[in-house]
Amino acid sequence: EFLTAERNGVPLLRGIDEIQTVLDDHISKTQAIRSSPFCKPFEEEVHAWEATLMYIQDFIDQVIALQRSWMALEPIFASDDIKRQLPQESESFARIDSNFRMRMAQVDSNKNCI
Repeated sequence: EFLTAERNGVPLLRGIDEIQTVLDDHISKTQAIRSSPFCKPFEEEVHAWEATLMYIQDFIDQVIALQRSWMALEPIFASDDIKRQLPQESESFARIDSNFRMRMAQVDSNKNCI
């Protein structure tokens, strides 16, 4: 679920506990199927599905970590005082901020993960 932050208008991934629980459950079940002796005819598909699930889990974890860092830094670098004191760092963050906003808008517009 994406909620747009009121303060800055950026869509942020929120409320994903249930999604992560279901994803973990599917990964565990896929790994159990993979360890079954009856998996041999479907081994290739099971490995591909497991890789897809692991990729999604990694993507979600990285987005959450990135959002957390961005949410901590954005109010700091929005300050005019910081912009005057740290002009190079502020300029660097402005580029990162622009890229972050663009990427989060892309992720928000395409909610299909598979």
